[in-house]
Amino acid sequence: MAGLPYISVIITAHSRRKYLLNAIKSAVNQTLDKEYYEIIVVKNFNDDLVDDFINKNHIKSIFMNGTIGEFLYSGVTNSLGQVISFLDDDDMFFDNKLEFIYKKFKGQNIAYYHNDHITINENGEPIRDNKIDNIIFNLSSISVMKNVINTENLIRITSNTDDFMYLSALESHKIALKGKERLTQYRFHHSTSVIITDDIKKFIQLKLEFLDTKLNQFKSFRNMFTSEETLSLIDSTITYLEMDMYIFGVKQKAGHIFRIFKNTPESFSQLFRLFTAYILVRLYSKSRNIILGQLWDAYKKSIENGSA
Repeated sequence: MAGLPYISVIITAHSRRKYLLNAIKSAVNQTLDKEYYEIIVVKNFNDDLVDDFINKNHIKSIFMNGTIGEFLYSGVTNSLGQVISFLDDDDMFFDNKLEFIYKKFKGQNIAYYHNDHITINENGEPIRDNKIDNIIFNLSSISVMKNVINTENLIRITSNTDDFMYLSALESHKIALKGKERLTQYRFHHSTSVIITDDIKKFIQLKLEFLDTKLNQFKSFRNMFTSEETLSLIDSTITYLEMDMYIFGVKQKAGHIFRIFKNTPESFSQLFRLFTAYILVRLYSKSRNIILGQLWDAYKKSIENGSA
């Protein structure tokens, strides 16, 4: 490599090896010249096939145990690039991803870029034509300037890594962009973090556990960031989560409910649906079962087309 790479691709894998080789190959087989990027794989297991491919392609490999925050911390602190592009072990890049990211960051003074994706199944086949209007969804669709990542905070997080990267960019007061280009293949399968069950009681339980984990992480974010804009987004998200948890049966009511409209990445229609459902449950407690039934029906449809 003539000089330092401009992009560092960080691939993390925790006890899951089924798709890892495909992820690594997608990062290797890029249209961008290899002198402009490096690949770092952080994992907690050995695999002869994967390790042989890593060695033959001169890829950095870090073996460790720890949380997702510790995995990413190790990858970032061992990287040489100015831009970090993340890739989960079960996702893949399209072959023009890094060339696009290189030109985008070289051409504009941006701190954060979120590209669109297609959803694929376990066999790598597209399963739906989706557009998710959210600047945060899916870490494998996020690229960020390395100098906006506070690694002392990064090592402390245990979930919501995509939210952390966006909040870090927001904290930097630099530009964050949402692009329309489909550069990532997001894999939908039974071992992803999405909730998959055919029992409504289990669905409610898992949903509450998911919301509680995210709520606790966002409360900890409050101690990691200081800018007014970033804290406003954190507080709005906390309220959003508290409202959602109340709808799903938690007794504690949310405060300052109107602030969800101030600064959250969700669409207005999604915010309005949540707000309306929350008010209905507050005024008419019997409406909770009706609303949960509707959410259950919507959830089952989303599982059928891979959009949960």
